[in-house]
Amino acid sequence: MYSDTYLPYISGAVRSLERLAGGLRDMGHQVSLFVPAYGRQQEEVIPYRARQENGNVVYRVSSIPLYPPANIVLSMPSKRRLVELTKELGVDIIHTHSPATMGRAAAEVGRRLNIPVVFTHHSMYHQYSCFAPKPLKPLIERVVLHWIRDYCRSVSAIIAPSVSVQKEIRRLYNLPSTVISNSIPAVASEGLPWSERLADPLLVYVGRLSLEKNLDLALNAFALVRKVTPARLAFIGAGPMKKTLLAKAHTLKLDKCIIFTGPLSFGQVSEYLHRAALFLFPSFRETQGMVVLEALAHGVPSLTLCTPVNQEIADECEACVMVKPVAEEMAAAIADLLLSPQKLEELSNIGRIYARKYLVENIALETEKFYKSVLSAGKLTGEKQLWYNT
Repeated sequence: MYSDTYLPYISGAVRSLERLAGGLRDMGHQVSLFVPAYGRQQEEVIPYRARQENGNVVYRVSSIPLYPPANIVLSMPSKRRLVELTKELGVDIIHTHSPATMGRAAAEVGRRLNIPVVFTHHSMYHQYSCFAPKPLKPLIERVVLHWIRDYCRSVSAIIAPSVSVQKEIRRLYNLPSTVISNSIPAVASEGLPWSERLADPLLVYVGRLSLEKNLDLALNAFALVRKVTPARLAFIGAGPMKKTLLAKAHTLKLDKCIIFTGPLSFGQVSEYLHRAALFLFPSFRETQGMVVLEALAHGVPSLTLCTPVNQEIADECEACVMVKPVAEEMAAAIADLLLSPQKLEELSNIGRIYARKYLVENIALETEKFYKSVLSAGKLTGEKQLWYNT
């Protein structure tokens, strides 16, 4: 598997990659991860040499820092070394989780060695043009769309993490894809009894603290909730908006009831979810909403915005409650749920049962079947050869 992001960087794509690798390994497959080195790893790790990390066999490649505060790097892979390693390992199929430099290298390695390459389209990449200066946004969006379209045409098959993404891949690139959801781990216990959770209600958000997550809406809604019922709010994650959110919390006089935890391991996140009364997720730009599924697996009802991805969950699971992106409407929904303990407990049980189908072992089995179908089809590469890989 190839990716341009991996631990210690934390994201939904990284968690998905790590879990899938572990699930396939538990089924008896040999899985190797080719990922960038971060920070001190550049000095401590020998590039292209296998090492055990959290049970996975990991090969780190050199990288250069792009934005150190957010731990964002640019991978600098050697295609020659990757070809040599791939031959030595006897790789049957290459699964790439990024369209950037590692993904490009994966496509080229597959082409040279006649190995099928599959790509999971984890994000709607062109939407990140919203961070560019306004005059450049249209140009950057077009460039990114062209870049991703070419990449998708260079691989053997594409995985979409949701039906919504599958539709976008068809609309934007006129290409087929197969829906395989990202996975979630099993949850060991049911957490605190609801009587204890509601005695001191904790609302939880998990994800990057960044503009596209629409966290201003959550803060504004929480301020209104506090006028109706006592509650606390935990922001779990890191990102460029932390200072802005801290300042806004201070302005709204919410300092004492909002917690900023920073990045946490899944085990630590699980501890918060086991105490939470409600999960808040106000993001517009998601390809599956994996953290919503994780919350449901913990028995925590989730309040989300009306988006196609969330609609997919809400259509099958009543515990995913959708609202419009209006602070007053979100606040009313939060207050209504917090003041309805029986309803919350019912939704908790519904969510926990629904989330089981996304467990790692189920998604790993589905992915294995997909790999076999790609191998049996005999389609080794896509129709497009990337000019920057020749």
